[in-house]
Amino acid sequence: MSRVLLAEGTSRADIDRAARARGWPLLNLLRRTEGRPRQIVFGAAEWLLTFVEDHRIAATYAIVHAHDEESVARAVREALPTLGLDDVLARVATDRVRAICWLGVVGPGAPASPVRELLAAAAASADPRERDAADFAYEALGWPR
Repeated sequence: MSRVLLAEGTSRADIDRAARARGWPLLNLLRRTEGRPRQIVFGAAEWLLTFVEDHRIAATYAIVHAHDEESVARAVREALPTLGLDDVLARVATDRVRAICWLGVVGPGAPASPVRELLAAAAASADPRERDAADFAYEALGWPR
């Protein structure tokens, strides 16, 4: 599984346009509930692409399941505006809590610098919002604390 963070302002209409242009078949639409973000699921026999409109972290991202995840993720990055790890790290200085959450979407699969240190500092922060953001990121990444 891999994830691709969409740039802020990317709308459902943008996702629909990209899906039509790329020929992504719509499989399901899961409504938002209090505990679950809205999810738009596209797929074929070889891949599954779920766009998550995550109200908990004010972000939309794609979750890719495929034999060749990188080619599906590349198709998402080519079709829609996205943010990568460097973009999110740069945002830490201006929107720390949100950026820490977003590290859970774009961070590496295994603990690595500088994400490891940022999450450890946030988890130990006096600010409960930072601690909550770190909790989300650790859980999303599947990293031990």
